[in-house]
Amino acid sequence: MQSNDNKIIYRIPLQLAVSKTPLYIRVEFPPLYPSQAPFIQVLARVIHQDLHPQTKHYQGKMIREWGIHSTILNVMRQIHAEFNLNPPLPESVNQPQNQQQMLQQVQPQFNHIQPQNQNMQHLKLNSMNQQQEERISEQDAIKLQKMKSINKVEDKLKELVHPPTKQQFMNVLNNLSYDELKEMNENEQYLRDFMVERDEFLKFDKEVDGIADKAEIIANENIKKYDELQKAMDEHQKLINAYNIKKEKLVLGQRQIEDLKSKVHPREQAKEIEKEATSLSKQSEVIRKQFKDGSLNTKDFIDSYISSRIKYYEAEYIKQQLVAMGNNYQ
Repeated sequence: MQSNDNKIIYRIPLQLAVSKTPLYIRVEFPPLYPSQAPFIQVLARVIHQDLHPQTKHYQGKMIREWGIHSTILNVMRQIHAEFNLNPPLPESVNQPQNQQQMLQQVQPQFNHIQPQNQNMQHLKLNSMNQQQEERISEQDAIKLQKMKSINKVEDKLKELVHPPTKQQFMNVLNNLSYDELKEMNENEQYLRDFMVERDEFLKFDKEVDGIADKAEIIANENIKKYDELQKAMDEHQKLINAYNIKKEKLVLGQRQIEDLKSKVHPREQAKEIEKEATSLSKQSEVIRKQFKDGSLNTKDFIDSYISSRIKYYEAEYIKQQLVAMGNNYQ
């Protein structure tokens, strides 16, 4: 296991039925795991329909459809099942096809040669390619036949949950056919390796379970942190709402204070007093005209006129005082 920049990386051997040696896979857990899918890469130059042709990253359905309920254990089991059913092939398998393509690309460069020479060269190339393909086909057929025979023995041994005991191994041998026994005799070293690799595979299976447990713990911790963050965000939103309500009340109170100030402002009072003084001045003028016309005797004129003018001067004085106060009013 490696750890780099909050990334957890495992190098896992994957034992396939078609090979004596394990196929190593690199599993990288990103910081956002399990919300983000892990990166799975095959550490071999092989080709497969679910592998990227250059980077060899696994691009199967379970990775493409990764979700919060996905687990690395299920993905590894799916990869193991897929690779056993449809094993990855070495890149060298495609070499004859590449050679054929190269020959097809080079062929147009010799169009200036006489037609007879071109036909002869073409026949030679076809003959060479056909012989090479037949030789490769025969080799593949022999290899496939041996692999099938070996797989029969291996499948019987794999039916045992634990590494087979000597008695169990003998029981398997007693039930083998002549061809299978012959193949075992030719592949004695393979069977010895299988007995050892079986134990290693069980250890690997336990390691995978351990990785799955650790991944589940990390996932639960991330979910817990997410819930705590969501709770904190809810509390923060409540505080913001309470602040907005208090702010609205404060603005409303300030407006009410301003309204009260405008109603009791000295200048406003001075305006009211000025209206009263103007009314008293007009009243004095009316009394004077009545006395001049003779409709008011001297005694009543003096009492009314003096009283009106006194009130007028009092109002003027109060108005001047209020105006002075208004100039200093904040």
